[in-house]
Amino acid sequence: MNKKKISISQDILALIDTNNAKIVRFYEVQTGKPTNFFLEHSLDITDINLNKSDIASERKIAFIDSNKDLFLSPTYKRDIIKLAAMTDSFLWNDKNDTLAAVADGRLIAWYYPNAIYVDKELMEAAKVVKDLPEIGQMTQMISFSSAQITIRRKDGGLVNVAISPYPSK
Repeated sequence: MNKKKISISQDILALIDTNNAKIVRFYEVQTGKPTNFFLEHSLDITDINLNKSDIASERKIAFIDSNKDLFLSPTYKRDIIKLAAMTDSFLWNDKNDTLAAVADGRLIAWYYPNAIYVDKELMEAAKVVKDLPEIGQMTQMISFSSAQITIRRKDGGLVNVAISPYPSK
């Protein structure tokens, strides 16, 4: 077990099945019982993270598979949508439902990821892409608080990146 294989929110715990890395299992936090739903993907899942939404019906899980593709899915039904390719790392904002990822040397932030289930064009309008040639490959997102994102480069150096704080308001 490590922080890439397990994620917890207010109401649900998600973990990658140790016997089959293509499956994510969900458990109720209060009772510890498994939910009626598990998520199965075609490739091994390497990294998972639940959003911090207070509303259980809006609970989403983002995950990276062995091809380094980033996907998004609700935690109550199988509706997996690919968001980005060549993803090094990703994080949900600690206060709202903004998702950010480092993919192919760029920082991508989706201000409202749920928009993908309404209209893909709306999703494109609700994201920001920043080219960051100074971060390179194999980076790790350390924190995403308010509008500040901290990224650790391959050489260990830290890079702070700011995104607009206004969409979350």
